[in-house]
Amino acid sequence: MRPALRSRQGAGSTPCFKVDSKFDDMEPGARKAARDAELRPLMEDFGGMGAGQLPLASPKLALHRALQYAVEFWPYVMNVLEDGHLELSNNVAEQAQRIFVVGRKNWLFSDAPRGARASAAIYSVTTTAKANGLNPRLYVEWLLTEMPNAGELTDEVVDSFLPWSDRVPESCKLDPAAAEKAKEMPDDFIINIDPDAFDDEMANNAEEGL
Repeated sequence: MRPALRSRQGAGSTPCFKVDSKFDDMEPGARKAARDAELRPLMEDFGGMGAGQLPLASPKLALHRALQYAVEFWPYVMNVLEDGHLELSNNVAEQAQRIFVVGRKNWLFSDAPRGARASAAIYSVTTTAKANGLNPRLYVEWLLTEMPNAGELTDEVVDSFLPWSDRVPESCKLDPAAAEKAKEMPDDFIINIDPDAFDDEMANNAEEGL
C-alpha cells in the first residue's frame, strides 16, 4: 500500500498570498527584502512539499498530474522573489487578456498568421503602455514618429522607447485616475492587419511604377 498523502496545515499556496499581500504598497526594493524574509521560507516549504508528495500519488490520479506540473514549474515561480516589481499571481495578465477574449468574435475570420502576429505585437505594446499609465494612442504615435529616426535599434536604444523610459514625453502620460480607467478600456482603435493584402498592393504599385 502507498503511504497516505500528508496534509500539512500552512504549507499551501493560500498562506503565501496572505503574506505577500502585506507588501503590496512597498517600493520594489523593500518588497523584495520583505519577501526574502517572510515569503521565501513559505514558498520553499510549499515547493518541497509538492516534490515530496509526488511519489505518493498514484500516476492514474489527476492529483499526480497536478503535482507533476507544479514540481516542474516551481523553479520558475520562485523567480518572483528576485524582483520586487513582479506579482505573485498572474491576475494582471489575465485581466489584460479579457478584453481580447470578449472581442474575439470580431476577428473570428481573420486567418492570416502574419496579421495575427502583427496584432499580437500591437496589443502587447498598447497594453503595456496602459499598464504604465500612458495614453496608448499618443504613445504609439510617438513611437512611430521617433523610432524611424533612431538609427540602429540596439537593445539600449529600444529600451529607451519602452513605456517606463524617462524618454517618454509627458504628453503621453495620463493622470493617475485616467490611467486606472484606461486599463479597463478596449483597444478599439486597433484594427486587424492583413499583411498579405498589403503586400499585394505594394507589388501592384511597383509594377505600375508608383
